Amino acid sequence: MTPAGTEKFGVSLGGTRRSHNLVVADIRPEAILGLGFLRRHKCAIDVSQSNLKIGEMTRKCHTVGSLGVCRVSLDRTITIPETSEVVVSVPVIGCSEDASYLIEPAATFKEKHSLLAGRTFVKLDESSCVPVRVLNPDLEPKTIGTGTHVGWIEQAQEPEPIKPVTSGLGQKGVLPAHLSSLLKDCSQNLTADQNDRAKSFLRSYAGLFARDDSDLGQCQAHQTRARRVALHARDEFDKELNSMLERKVIEPSTSPWGAGVVLVRKRDGKLRFCVDYRGLNAVTLQDAYPLPRVDDSLDALSGATWFSTADLMPGYWLVEVHPDHKPKTAFATKRGLFQFNVLPFGLCNAPITFERMTESVLAGL
Repeated sequence: MTPAGTEKFGVSLGGTRRSHNLVVADIRPEAILGLGFLRRHKCAIDVSQSNLKIGEMTRKCHTVGSLGVCRVSLDRTITIPETSEVVVSVPVIGCSEDASYLIEPAATFKEKHSLLAGRTFVKLDESSCVPVRVLNPDLEPKTIGTGTHVGWIEQAQEPEPIKPVTSGLGQKGVLPAHLSSLLKDCSQNLTADQNDRAKSFLRSYAGLFARDDSDLGQCQAHQTRARRVALHARDEFDKELNSMLERKVIEPSTSPWGAGVVLVRKRDGKLRFCVDYRGLNAVTLQDAYPLPRVDDSLDALSGATWFSTADLMPGYWLVEVHPDHKPKTAFATKRGLFQFNVLPFGLCNAPITFERMTESVLAGL
């Protein structure tokens, strides 16, 4: 370590400001308080209780992260537009360009600025900077100034490369027939090593190649005949169908898909209009977005005295369905085929889609 010089600084500890001559140097930690400082200001550290005593005042000590963690702070003022995300290049000191690092957002950043910083796995660029993702969920721009503490950075273990998932077609080392001809056509100008690599690539991703002209890579549309509605329930069935048509929740459809409708008796005696989407769900790639744990939600209420709730009516119908996906929501009735304009109940990814929307709307609150 080569000192740049000595200067008198004001140091704030536990709300009390004290002056001390500090050595300025290019080091990774923000500051190191040595024995000279602790002795002069009559400081004592109680390791068993994690307390720092400064004269007659005692302050609790906290450990942030692990050894080698550095602060990530802005070196300039930036403005994030409303409902937008920006990637800010932030310089860091004492990090190697060859290593990988993990950026963890600081809890105080969200509390002070109503902004969200992304947890990111990064490497340093040529200017010893790291990219930091900052999201503004509010409906107005936000400006944060130089020196704003965004998060912490520490060296992370290099992740293992993801191995391609093979389709299981053909024995190990043997290409299926439809890929053998493809390899033969493209290997005329390849070296032996390149030919082996091309063969390995085709075998690893065999499931992505069509076997013949009839292999379109599409799943068969699931269709169900319109189910019979009991005579005593037909008036209520038509009433519910007309209500959804008037509110533009559904619309007539010419889709190749078609699910059945089931009427379920609710606790209050009324009938609930349900669509049986089990066939569609069976061929749907399920979203892995995590739903909140009930125990974590209950723990968050610990110590609270006042509680408030919000009940959306009905919440799923506040989410529109993409026009290309509407035909898959079709359901069959005695009056014809209809499809949803909004998110219907019964889809396997509906709760996750609604949860993602809710967290986006409430982010920062």
